[in-house]
Amino acid sequence: MDVESYIKHLEESVKALDRSADVLTAEATTLREDFWKLATAGGEKAHYSFNVVKQGPSVRIRWARMTPLRKAGGEIARVVPKYLKVNKGESYPAKVFTDATPRELTLIVTYEPQLSLIRSEMKKNRAIRQLLSRRITESRKQL
Repeated sequence: MDVESYIKHLEESVKALDRSADVLTAEATTLREDFWKLATAGGEKAHYSFNVVKQGPSVRIRWARMTPLRKAGGEIARVVPKYLKVNKGESYPAKVFTDATPRELTLIVTYEPQLSLIRSEMKKNRAIRQLLSRRITESRKQL
């Protein structure tokens, strides 16, 4: 068996998985930008937002409550995200967005299923990538 060729093809598969993860990341980033435009349309303040963070080969998509940090005089210094806890199914039910306006809740309910699907696909992508990486490591030991 040509182990070196096998390893090379496995590494190409890992790179292809990374490229497919980049497509999902780009989609999530586009959704975030669209959500933010709609949430702040008309000069309204958004109570909730989500961020897309790439951490190595994986991506985290998390909803957060936007909490203002105030100076001693009471004026807002900056806004800090306080991340919400995610369900076991990697989705956020509408009930965790406690003080969202009806308009904001409608947007959240519209975007969350799409984000949940992306999270699910990213989880599968990571699992396959880990499996391939393990095979590469084990195959290199045979050389």
